[in-house]
Amino acid sequence: MKHVKPLLVALCLLATTAHAQQPIAPRLSVPSKYCLLYTIGSYFYATSLRLDYGQNQRKEMAVQDSSLSALASAIERFSSVPAALSYLDSQGWELVQSSTFPDEKSGQVGYLLRRKL
Repeated sequence: MKHVKPLLVALCLLATTAHAQQPIAPRLSVPSKYCLLYTIGSYFYATSLRLDYGQNQRKEMAVQDSSLSALASAIERFSSVPAALSYLDSQGWELVQSSTFPDEKSGQVGYLLRRKL
């Protein structure tokens, strides 16, 4: 019994020691661009669609991006939200969130989209 007691104490001490762990590597954030596709008219078959990527801000804050400008022009030709979302998906954009904005005449829906660079 005298020899078992030191062995048990040694095992307990071994079990309680902390082993060094590798530090968690910091997650590198991938830069993203955001835009908002919103409807003017009915919810899914809008009279028109607009793409807001920050182009309507004050001059010093406005986003100047020719590829986003071309994308916004392409979106204005769509009258179907599903078709526009499918097109944006094919261009590398992913839907982040959608929200309904009540209006007196009809509701507007905004679709927040993101594209990782």
